[in-house]
Formats: sequence, structure tokens, C-alpha cells
Amino acid sequence: MLRAQQYVFDLGPGQMLAVSLQGEQTLLSLQSGSVGQQQSQQSGFPTGAWLVEPQAWQSHGTVHLRIQSQRGSFWLQIGHGQIGAGSPPPQDALPVPSRAVSGPPRTRPAEPTMRPMAPVPPMKPMEMQMGNMAMRMGGEPPSSDLQAENLRLREENLRLREEVLALREQLWQRRQGQ
Repeated sequence: MLRAQQYVFDLGPGQMLAVSLQGEQTLLSLQSGSVGQQQSQQSGFPTGAWLVEPQAWQSHGTVHLRIQSQRGSFWLQIGHGQIGAGSPPPQDALPVPSRAVSGPPRTRPAEPTMRPMAPVPPMKPMEMQMGNMAMRMGGEPPSSDLQAENLRLREENLRLREEVLALREQLWQRRQGQ
């Protein structure tokens, strides 16, 4: 009989894997970090209800987790920034002890909070121009002259594209006729 619905595996300095069962779903939460920086990654897998507590082995920075459930035996792999379906561990893998927990997994105490940043002052209007193209952000709206020029250039571009397509068609027909 299972002792709990959640187990924690200590993977070494700054790393912890929490494995919990919620309904038919096995949830994995990998937490790692150092002073001032913590990362957490979660994934869920439809394994079904567990028959025995999860077991883990560690080898070369990868954790191999076995879940035995009503639906069969599942191997999950955790390591190198990924959590996913896996395979049995290699022969040199070492078992990772687990402890049953109740409630949400305990994490490190929170680091002292940093002071909030000062608000960013409003940005000044910006303008950029390359050849006959211009971009303006902020400030006054673009003039109708620029809008008209933009429209004219778009129409010119479309006309040239149609011309190129017609020339390609003529060339293709000539090659077919030879």
C-alpha cells in the first residue's frame, strides 16, 4: 500500500524532484537553483493510479523514474533541462532515495526580496529612415504625404511583380516551344 500520493527525491545540491499523483495524472516538478536564482519545471503524464511508490535512479546527470500503475510500467527521464518519456537506467545508475510528503512540496525559504525598480520614463519619439523608407514611432501621426508615397510604392511593387510573372511565363512558353 502506498504511504502517500507525493514523493520528493533530493537530486543533489540545489535540485529536488517532486512526484505527485493527482487523479490519473502523475505530475513531476523539478526545482533547481542557487542563491538568488531558482528555476522550476513541471510536466504531467497520464499514468493512471500508482500501485507502488515511484522509484528513481540517477546516472550522468539524468534521473530515470519508474512509475508502476494500473496501466503498466512507465519510465520517465529528467535531465538536461527536459522532462519526458524515457528508458530504464544504465547499469551504473545509483538509486535515489525518496521521502513521502503530505501537502505541497517544501521548497527553500524565500530569498530576501529585492526593491522594485523605478518606473521607466516615457520614451521620446523615434524616427528611422533607410533609403526611401521611413519609420516613425510616437510623436505626431505620419503625414498624408508619407501615406500617399507609401501607397504609391506598394502599387509600384505589385505592378513590377506582375510584370516579372508575365515575363517568366513568356520565357517558360518559349522554352516549351523549342
